[in-house]
Amino acid sequence: LALWVCGSQGRSYRFMSPHGHGSDDDEAAVTAISNEEWCSWLHAELRACPAYATHGALLDECCAIAARWRTRFWGRKALWNRMRRGSRLAKELAEAAPVLERARLEAQSVKLEGGARVVVIDLCSGFGYMAMFLSELLPPDKVRQKFSGVYAPHV
Repeated sequence: LALWVCGSQGRSYRFMSPHGHGSDDDEAAVTAISNEEWCSWLHAELRACPAYATHGALLDECCAIAARWRTRFWGRKALWNRMRRGSRLAKELAEAAPVLERARLEAQSVKLEGGARVVVIDLCSGFGYMAMFLSELLPPDKVRQKFSGVYAPHV
C-alpha cells in the first residue's frame, strides 16, 4: 500500500511503507527492521518529497525526533503502530514542514519580558503530529506548551 500526495507544481510523489511491500499494518514486517533501517527509510521518503528542497534541515531534525519516538514508544506497540501507521508519519511530516518552520521562526524571534512565555494552541484537527513535533522543536524557555506529556520530553 502506498499513499499518493500531490506535490508542488502538480507533481505527485509516493510514500511507501518502511518494509516496501505488504500491508502497512503488518506488525511483524515493521518489527523486523532495526531503528537504523527505519530511520534510513524515513530520511529517504522525505528527501524524495518536494518539501525537502526548502525545509530539508528541519525535516532531517524531525527524522531524529521520530527516531527518538520509536525508541521511546517501542514498548507501547499499540501507540507506536498508531503513530507510524505505514507511511502516515512521513506524509504528515512533509505536509507540516512549512508550518513547523514558521512556528519555530516566530517563537525564536518573539521578544518576551519578565519570564513570559508564548502559549501554543493546537486545534486538534488530526492525529496530533503538529503538536508532537512542535513540542520538541520549539524552545522551552520561550514557549509554555500544553501538549500531552507522553510526547514532549520537557513538558
